[in-house]
Amino acid sequence: MANFVKRNARMRALIRKHGQTLCATFPNKTQAKAWADAQERRLDQIRATGAIQDKTITIADLIDWYIKELAEKKNWGRTKSADLARLRKDIGAHRAASITTAWIVDYFRRRQSEGSGPVVIAGQAGYLHAVFKAARDLRHLDLPIAAVAQALESLRQHEIAGHSDERDRRVSDAEISALIEYFEAGNSPSPAS
Repeated sequence: MANFVKRNARMRALIRKHGQTLCATFPNKTQAKAWADAQERRLDQIRATGAIQDKTITIADLIDWYIKELAEKKNWGRTKSADLARLRKDIGAHRAASITTAWIVDYFRRRQSEGSGPVVIAGQAGYLHAVFKAARDLRHLDLPIAAVAQALESLRQHEIAGHSDERDRRVSDAEISALIEYFEAGNSPSPAS
């Protein structure tokens, strides 16, 4: 049950439940009580589902676990491995439980300004979502998955993330012949060698 303390014409709510301590200050008791009720329901739900709330775990910890646990089973390619490594390098030090939709969108907007295209951003945001979802489902961690999903939706809505352009033509027979002649002439090793 929450405790309420009046401080300088504002109301402070304090919750101690299931080993968690939460505190926030509001303009009035009605808002403080609404927040406290929502937080207590959330803590009860976390306990009922068996989810673990670990505020110290970083995004790098999650990515490392995801790779170790699922890479061999899923048999993914170099692109996914490189994208996960990039996410680990760029945002791995941040605590996973504290990320927000705005924070994720800001990160990918910076990536866009550095030259990353919509396909790369969509892929990496999708991989981040997959890491968080797997950690919730398999490790029972209480993580802000909704924030990652909302960020991905926002990135798509604003065309920061998206699909590749549809091809409007096929390679002609003349182009294929030219490529074959080029590789047969020994100008460059063929991709098969």
